[in-house]
Amino acid sequence: MKKLGVLVPLLVIPALTACSAFVDPDTSDLARIDRVDSGTGTVDAGSTDAGRVDAPPADAGTDAGPPDGGPPPCEPVGATETVSCGDRCGTAERVCGSDGFWEMGACESEGACSPGETVAVTCGVTGSVDVVCTEECDVPAVVCPLDVMLLLDVTGSHRQTINNNAGAIIDNLAAPLLAIAGVRVGVAYFADFPVSPFGNMSDVPFGGQTPPTRDVTMVRAGVGSVPAMSGGDLPESGMEALHVLAGGAPHMSSRPFACGGGCWRAGAERAVVIITDVSQHNAPSSFLPPGELVSPYPAGLGAPSWYDDVRPLVEDERITIFGVVRDQGDSADDAYRQLTLLVTELGQDPDASIVGYMSGGGAADIRAPLAAVRDLIVARYGL
Repeated sequence: MKKLGVLVPLLVIPALTACSAFVDPDTSDLARIDRVDSGTGTVDAGSTDAGRVDAPPADAGTDAGPPDGGPPPCEPVGATETVSCGDRCGTAERVCGSDGFWEMGACESEGACSPGETVAVTCGVTGSVDVVCTEECDVPAVVCPLDVMLLLDVTGSHRQTINNNAGAIIDNLAAPLLAIAGVRVGVAYFADFPVSPFGNMSDVPFGGQTPPTRDVTMVRAGVGSVPAMSGGDLPESGMEALHVLAGGAPHMSSRPFACGGGCWRAGAERAVVIITDVSQHNAPSSFLPPGELVSPYPAGLGAPSWYDDVRPLVEDERITIFGVVRDQGDSADDAYRQLTLLVTELGQDPDASIVGYMSGGGAADIRAPLAAVRDLIVARYGL
């Protein structure tokens, strides 16, 4: 038996050598032999994880800081200080409490907005503009955009008035408005349809002259170069002009702006100043029964009318109508009475929209009315 005990190592060692080339030593039973108990002959296989060192147990007692992230301690008791709060530049008073921790008061004095926030600011009556909130949580000063279209009657009965007051149209109306930030002024004109008995072949029911601009020189040139037209009867084609400016499809005989409508800026207030001495076809007037129109065009002409076409678009496009119009004459050419009714139906105050002038034949002096309507525009839009 002693000889066998001596021979065991000799038998085992070659076996390990012979298997090592073919068997993964990490999974072989032989590889788990740790020792042979010479006294008993038993084999101690040891741990199956012979190459791993157990990690020490976690330190459950490690100090992770304040468990609830509460207020920091303070001293002395009763001390006070002002700190920032909220996301709108607010401030709050905090007091060091008797337990040695800060007690926060209400967040107060917050600003109007958060820094970097986009804010839509209402301008004038219906316009708006987007601005970015300042780092001090304030809404910056707003420049409200306003587009004003001068709509000139250039028919034979009124052309001389336009010519004689061309300088005043600029000096008393356009230039003072353009001196205000955010305001643009354009020029358009109207006469009548080139169909007898309403107009002759040289007439145009609407023409776009100068798109709204900040350049007073361009406005001056536009007013000074509007064409001279005729007109066959007293009422004119002002409804076609308003219809096109409000985005309606122009009649084939009109000359619209290439930019469409009144070339209004998105979000801008929109005002049309009609300067005329007569009433308009296809529109109501206070001297007619309700619902009746002044000298209606024949249906086949395709001219727009106030109730069916013009008024809905003017309202949709948020256009305010102002007027410098003759306020005397018989019912056929009573421009003042008709325009008073139109603006009333739009919800406007006629006294804050229309300025009349006494007829001076074909060359009325409208300098004072032009200045007056300018003041009405400034007042309405808070300029």
